[in-house]
Amino acid sequence: MSDRSWTISGLNGGDAFFQQVVPVDQIAESEVKELLRRLASRHLGEADVVACSLGSDFRAAALDLAELTEGPYGFTTDTGFPIRYTAVLGEVPEAEETPGEDAPAEE
Repeated sequence: MSDRSWTISGLNGGDAFFQQVVPVDQIAESEVKELLRRLASRHLGEADVVACSLGSDFRAAALDLAELTEGPYGFTTDTGFPIRYTAVLGEVPEAEETPGEDAPAEE
């Protein structure tokens, strides 16, 4: 299992409303990009989703992705909308050990 993961976040303005960590060995980079588009499309009306599917100029504004320019490697949906999604590649945080976890059981 890889020690790297994608952290997928949903943001409304600066407030996070969703976050999930997915190990890189469970999802390809191309699938991460498509996942961000799917999440973003949940906030569009039906006519807007159709417009995006037709290759209109609206698609560039609504569903195209940009590589993050600052911080760790990742992608974001358009930041011109209040709701956006990001995927950031990073290390999986190590689990904290509970004191005495490895100690032998007492009888």
